[in-house]
Amino acid sequence: MLKSWLQVFIRNLKKRPLYPIINTVGLTIGITCFVLVSLYVSKEWSYEKWNPNKNQIYKAAFAFDNGEVWYNTP
Repeated sequence: MLKSWLQVFIRNLKKRPLYPIINTVGLTIGITCFVLVSLYVSKEWSYEKWNPNKNQIYKAAFAFDNGEVWYNTP
């Protein structure tokens, strides 16, 4: 079965040599994006987990009269 798949692949590669390159590049870009997003999410979720006093960490916020809240203060 593997031999027949290889024959079909080689035959299609000879007929249309650009299609396997497009598929390989697309797969590579997709896997790269997935890995980068996974690393970013992992980093964001693990923020401040190393700190033994993480229950005592507070975030400064500024609340406006209209209900809007800003978490970055000067």
